[in-house]
This record gives sequence, structure tokens and C-alpha cells, in this order.
Amino acid sequence: MIDRTWTLRSSLGGFAAVAAIAATAAFTPGPVAQEACMATFTPGSVRASEDAVSVLVEMSEPIGEVGMVEAQEGSGIEPGAYDAQRNSLELDTSGATAGEWEITFRGGEDMVCTGTLTVESSGR
Repeated sequence: MIDRTWTLRSSLGGFAAVAAIAATAAFTPGPVAQEACMATFTPGSVRASEDAVSVLVEMSEPIGEVGMVEAQEGSGIEPGAYDAQRNSLELDTSGATAGEWEITFRGGEDMVCTGTLTVESSGR
């Protein structure tokens, strides 16, 4: 009986060691992912307005030539022209809903930069 107990423990111990080695081999870290690009707007909040609104944009990482700017669905914000020389973005906020909304810039080679802009109600 003692012999079998020792054999069972030895077998389980070996199994645990094999499982630990297999688990370690399965978790091989890949390349380190770059941090996501964050866009910061100045001012950080705008009022819903019939007039076009211009905000300055600072991106934490270069994304190349901006080909598209999108506002979060449901925001009512219509992005206009992005001026890379002045780092400014024109926005139509006439139909905007108050709240915090993501604005996404899409650049070259699938580069993306996203920031949050707050829209305050127009107070009408």
C-alpha cells in the first residue's frame, strides 16, 4: 500500500511539472503593442451651435496624413475639414447632443487616433 501511494504521488508530481512547463510554453509573450494614440482637444468642451466650431487637436502619436475624421454615432457632431498645418478641426455642432463623444482620426497604414470631446447644450 505504501508503495502505491508513493508511485501515485510521484506520477502526479511529474504530471504537475509537465503541466507547468506546458503552461509556461503556451504563454510566450509576443511583440509589445504600441500604446493607443490619444487626441486632445482645445477647448475640451464646446457648445452645440449653429455656427461652425473650431478646435485645436494634439495627437500623442503621429498617424500620417489624416484621411478621415469620424464622430461617435449618435453624437450629432459632423466633422468638417482637418487642417494638419494648424492642427485644427472644424465641427458642425448644430445637431449635436450634449455629452462626451469620441472623435476618431484615421491616418496612413491603418493608424488611428481617438479623443473625447464634450458637447454642452446650447442653452436655448
